Amino acid sequence: MRVLVATNRNIEEAVREGRFREDLFYRLNVVNIMIPPLRERREEIPIFIEYFLNKFAAKYQKKVRTMTDSFLKTLLDYRWGGNIRELQNVIQRFIVLGNEEEIIAELGSPRKTENLSGSEKEDPLLENHRSLKQIHREAARRAETKVITQALEVTHYNRKKAAQLLNISYKGLLYKMKECGLGKRHNPKKS
Repeated sequence: MRVLVATNRNIEEAVREGRFREDLFYRLNVVNIMIPPLRERREEIPIFIEYFLNKFAAKYQKKVRTMTDSFLKTLLDYRWGGNIRELQNVIQRFIVLGNEEEIIAELGSPRKTENLSGSEKEDPLLENHRSLKQIHREAARRAETKVITQALEVTHYNRKKAAQLLNISYKGLLYKMKECGLGKRHNPKKS
């Protein structure tokens, strides 16, 4: 049996402070591989971006989107406190929503970014402890709202036709509309 363990904590320090069992540390610590955070391996960011672009384009059956220079620069300059998982979620959101400006605004202003001197700006969003699952759920909800709205517009707000277009049941569409805040009788042209 092999046991692989990963952590972002300093286990040796935790052992010294009595927060981690010493005997367990020595049982696990056979081969120790230190992987620096993504912000210390910026040259690898374009490789991961390309990988995640292809992965999510295939998953969602979408064309691989071309990034603007400003979006790519934002991704390269960002601090990546959530490491590769955070980058993965950003690229997934980009493939699903295709909205560079929204992502640039999110990454560029309140989140932690590193300037050239290496000093950091504090991130009020990190204080809220939003999980990646919550961020993913919010991005999916925005994408669903956009797609449902487009389907309703294309079908001139005929919910039955929109449900067929989206390949979901009529009741499923009504539920999703309510969940997305579109309301059962959503039709801005009748307002």
